[in-house]
Order: sequence, then C-alpha cells, then structure tokens
Amino acid sequence: MGEVVLKVKADYPDLKLAVLLPFTNFQSNWNEKNQGLFNTIIEKADYLNYTSNSDYQNPGQLKNNQEFIIRNTDGCLLFYDTEHEGKVKFFYEAAKRYQETSTYEVDLISFDELQWFITDLEEEQFD
Repeated sequence: MGEVVLKVKADYPDLKLAVLLPFTNFQSNWNEKNQGLFNTIIEKADYLNYTSNSDYQNPGQLKNNQEFIIRNTDGCLLFYDTEHEGKVKFFYEAAKRYQETSTYEVDLISFDELQWFITDLEEEQFD
C-alpha cells in the first residue's frame, strides 16, 4: 500500500504517508526482498512511529495498535474483500465493533472494485 501512496504523491504532492507500526523491528522476520521494499517505503514516509517502543512481545501489541488507530481517527477506508480474508480482517472487525457505539466510518473497497477503477481509469486515458 505504501508503494501506491508514494507513486500517487508524484501527482498529489500534498498527500502524506504516515506509518504507525505496532512494535519496533516489525519487519525483522520477513525475507530479504520484503525487508528491502519495507525499508524503501519507510525511508520515504512523511511520518513514522510505533504504538509500542519495544520489539514483539505478545499479540496485545497488535491489538493496541489497532485500538490506537481506531480511537484516533474518524474512520477508515480499507482495501478488503470479505470473501478473501486476511490479516486486515482483525482490524475490520475491531472497527465494526467500535462503530456500534460511535459515529466511526468504515468503508470498504474490494479488490474487484479496485480493478474496475483501474480499468476505467486506463480507458479514460486512451480516449
């Protein structure tokens, strides 16, 4: 996702990339290629911080990160397909629970919708 933001920033210089990680050395168990991509994105991010200033200790750090983001934003736009669940599922479920007792906005964009948007955009460019 960070790659997309960095590409779009070329056309929209006011767009900012903020990265809020659940713990330090978040990428330490990833393969070398993914760590390199992660580091490239982090180096270009406008803001980087952690909700826990220690390395991974327990799953509570992930939950605390989700709760911090939800409680400090007005809503979220998730690239998420409920038919193809992944790790985003946990954030989505937490946001939906919070939405039950607040005015928190939860909007979803499925991968199909994203593909349709890209196709439409490409067709417009060639017209």
